[in-house]
Amino acid sequence: MSDHTLTRESPVYVLLRFLIYGLFAIVMGQIIVWNLNSLGVAALASENGVLEWVQVAFLAFASGLSACAFCTSRSGSTIYGLIACVTAYATAKECDTFFEAALFDDAYKYVAGVPLALLAGFLLYRGRMRFVNEISECIGYRWFGIFVTAGILLASLCQLLDSAHFWETFEQSLTLQDAKRLVEETSELYAYYFMSVAAVESFFQSRILIAPTAS
Repeated sequence: MSDHTLTRESPVYVLLRFLIYGLFAIVMGQIIVWNLNSLGVAALASENGVLEWVQVAFLAFASGLSACAFCTSRSGSTIYGLIACVTAYATAKECDTFFEAALFDDAYKYVAGVPLALLAGFLLYRGRMRFVNEISECIGYRWFGIFVTAGILLASLCQLLDSAHFWETFEQSLTLQDAKRLVEETSELYAYYFMSVAAVESFFQSRILIAPTAS
């Protein structure tokens, strides 16, 4: 009979990773400020601008790492697979203009969304017997809280900044429109960054099981 138990990560190792995450976020903000002077708001925050490309990179990274966790984990594989599907769909959504230019309006919903939805449904069906236990375990993990936080940011802050009503009290001008795009794209950038952090944590969590011991 095999018994799987969890090892505890060194607190120093965990704190070091979070220090790196924090420093990266600070540096990322400074790079945005520096690029504002050299590239301008339009190039930085427009559709298919620099910020949107970095968002795509974060999302693709999160999706790929979650897929790795799905393939290598000994527990919670359904959750990792679902997260990989969600972040892959978000990646396609951020590339919507390319899908539309090559195919038709909202093509990403059908070309990427439908297959990913079917895959997510298959994963849920296959893991239906253990899904409740998996989600109960994941709730206590660091990465799950970070991922949920990113989702809340996207559903609340980013949507608020994208709302026309939010900006109606300001005088409409090209400058304000540029500022709106800058704030929106920057907020999404940070949300996707935290999703990538969650993917890193989920990857480490999936690999800290010790080898099975015979009993």
